[in-house]
Amino acid sequence: MPSCDLRVDSLAVSRDSDMHDATRRVLSVLLRQIDGFEQDKKVVVIFATNRKQDLHPAVISRFDSIITFDLPDQRNRKEIAAQYAKHLTESELDELATATEGMSGRDIRDVCQQAERSWASKIIRGQISKDGGEQGSSLLPPLQHYLDSALNRLKGLLISAQPWWRQWSWWR
Repeated sequence: MPSCDLRVDSLAVSRDSDMHDATRRVLSVLLRQIDGFEQDKKVVVIFATNRKQDLHPAVISRFDSIITFDLPDQRNRKEIAAQYAKHLTESELDELATATEGMSGRDIRDVCQQAERSWASKIIRGQISKDGGEQGSSLLPPLQHYLDSALNRLKGLLISAQPWWRQWSWWR
C-alpha cells in the first residue's frame, strides 16, 4: 500500500498576510494533491507535527483521523531523563522529572544535553575542577545544572507559545 509520511510543520502553516508567496503556492499544491487521491486507490497519508495549532485548518479538515500523543507523565519523564542523565540518583531523577512537567521527550533530551554541554564548557574554561569530589563525579553536571537547564527550556517554550508580536519586546 503506497504511503506518504510528511513532517508538515513547514509546509502547511496557517495562511496569513505575512506568508511568503512561494510558501502559499506550496500549500495550495499540497492541498490539491491531497484532494486528488483517488478513493479506490489505497493510499495512506500520514502527517506528523508538534504544532497542530499552527497548521492551516484546510489541511486538518482533509484527514479522517487525528491521533494525538500526550506529553509524558511524571514516570515517563523520569525514565526519559534517566536515559540521558545516568549518573543522577533516583531522588534526583524524580526532582528533574517534576521540573520538566509540560515538556516533550525531545525537550527533556535537550535539557540534559544542554546541561552537559554547559558543564563541559565550564570544565574546559577552568571554572570547575576536573578532579574534585568522588572519582569522576565532577566530570558530570550536578542536579542543579539540569534544573537550571530545564528552567531555561521552560522559559523558551513559554515564549514560543506566544504570538510573534509578543515575543519581540524591542519594538514597544
